[in-house]
Amino acid sequence: NYRSSHHQKRKKRWLIHPEKCFWMPAWDVTVVSALLFTCLITPYEVSFLKTPNRIDVMFVVNRCVDLIFVSDMILQFFLMYSESRKGTFVVWVDDHVQIVRHYMSGW
Repeated sequence: NYRSSHHQKRKKRWLIHPEKCFWMPAWDVTVVSALLFTCLITPYEVSFLKTPNRIDVMFVVNRCVDLIFVSDMILQFFLMYSESRKGTFVVWVDDHVQIVRHYMSGW
């Protein structure tokens, strides 16, 4: 059925294959950088810096880091994942419903 086949192709167009996406390595570096910032700077900020009465540089940087994490959570709903089947055979899951279920059920 052409209509069903065309609909499936349109749905899969929004999915991202992590090994074929040219910007995925840069995104991974961005997320790791945000994690390192959170691990290293946030404890110092909470322990030693006073809460500012106005918006300052740290506030803006923290909101940018938050935006990175929220964007990454949304991205996970469109990122294909691999499954091992029958030994060493690997299949990339490209069904959007399965991807959402996989992400919502944990790692």
